Amino acid sequence: MGPARSCNRCSARFLRGTALCLAATLAGFLAFGCRTATPADTPEALLKTAVSGHGRARDDATDAILRLAERLAAHGETARAEVMYRTLWNASPSADRRHVRCAAIRGLAHVQGPAAVDVLVEAMRGDDVQVGAAATEAAAEVPGRDVTLAWANRLATAPEDVRPTVVCILGRRGGAGAEDAIRSAMTADAPAVRRAATEAAGNLGTPGFVGPLVRALGSVDTAVRAAAEMALARLPHAGASRAIAAHLPVAEPAVRVRLVDVLLARAAREEADALAACLANGPVVERKAVLGALAILGDARHVPAILDVLRKTADDGVRAAAERALVRIARRVDACEVAEPAIAALAGAGDNATAALLAVLVEAPTAEALETVRRAVRSGNETVRGQAVRALAAWPGVVAAADLLALAVKAPESKHRILALRGYIRVAGEEQPAEKRVAMYRRAIGVAERASENRLALARLAGVPSPLALGLALDVTGDETLRREAAAAVVGIAEGIAASHPGEAKAALEAVVDGLGGGKLRERAERLLHRLHARSTGG
Repeated sequence: MGPARSCNRCSARFLRGTALCLAATLAGFLAFGCRTATPADTPEALLKTAVSGHGRARDDATDAILRLAERLAAHGETARAEVMYRTLWNASPSADRRHVRCAAIRGLAHVQGPAAVDVLVEAMRGDDVQVGAAATEAAAEVPGRDVTLAWANRLATAPEDVRPTVVCILGRRGGAGAEDAIRSAMTADAPAVRRAATEAAGNLGTPGFVGPLVRALGSVDTAVRAAAEMALARLPHAGASRAIAAHLPVAEPAVRVRLVDVLLARAAREEADALAACLANGPVVERKAVLGALAILGDARHVPAILDVLRKTADDGVRAAAERALVRIARRVDACEVAEPAIAALAGAGDNATAALLAVLVEAPTAEALETVRRAVRSGNETVRGQAVRALAAWPGVVAAADLLALAVKAPESKHRILALRGYIRVAGEEQPAEKRVAMYRRAIGVAERASENRLALARLAGVPSPLALGLALDVTGDETLRREAAAAVVGIAEGIAASHPGEAKAALEAVVDGLGGGKLRERAERLLHRLHARSTGG
């Protein structure tokens, strides 16, 4: 008895239990070219059960049909596979059969190729989001230039609500046909289509999209502008930054600012010269954007152009942006490469520009720069003089310590004396050895006009592990207004020298502990005293 008649006599129970095995067997026959061994009516019986059956029988039959259709398609039997996929697609509208529709639509996409466009569009427009997503995924993944051209041709006639999805599909597929369609869609009337096309252009990332994306930066649609800016920033191909920078001279001011942001996002240091060329003219917002980019992308070559802007501009914001750019560049290059041109730029500079240049010199601290700042301290202009004092107070190292101490004592303005003294206290912490640091803190405490600077000096003194520092802190505890801060310094110094000078630490703590009141500071002092006492008694 042949296999066909045997299968026809199967009961429903037998079919339910053997459907998967039968499908696997059929697939195996097909894989070995044994199509003659396949019962002609078996797929039809399985398909009937998959469509009209119930429960486990329907599920098993559906799975078997999907496997069989996949095998048929793999061996060129696309027409038979298409019948199976389409039958399942049409017969599975309910939510509990969503997975079947997803599998069927993917199968149809693969076996029909370009001819599947319409059914895929139908699936995308349906109410089931998951089925629509499966259709979109299938449309994007099925290979073939003819499929790409089919979607490109369908774009113009696709329903309005599907056109953005079609654009996304083309963006994922790529190729010449897709690029042409996307380029056309970037000027579509529908905002959603324009946005999708702009994003797709960025995903493709080919050189031919630089021009259209730059034009999209001028769109009135903020979403399109944002998508274009992101797309340009992500373009991966070699030469993209150069192609983008080539649009700087001819772009509208608003677009030029966005191009600057794009080049900054791309970290396009190689295009810093093109950015610097934009400083010659342009509105304030553009100059500030360019200066902000040069602060990160620029180097010593761009210092003259930035200095020229700083000296000539009347806008405070532009001047501040130029100052920040020079400061950032000075931190990356040799100090002389910024200091020398900055000092030269002082000749004939206005008061505001001079003050900004003095601030720049702090980050390019050559000997000549320091002499320049020292001269500026004697300026008759209050703005320049104040900035010179601030520059000295921020000067790195201890080379300006004597200048700061002199200003802290003799500067005519109280605010300048305070600035200088705080700067002096700061640099004292950089002095070595400890004896010199203590001596500087002693001088600072001696000339301070306010308790604030004394407290600052005591706070720094607390970090000096030296008996000399301990002695200075004990001396200051006699000042009623500074007793608490001085006692805190005593505790901090004692903790630092307890191992090397236990006797001095113990005596100092005993002198101040009763005046500490309660709180954590007293707890620290008592804890250390306990350890020192145990050490001295051998406990």
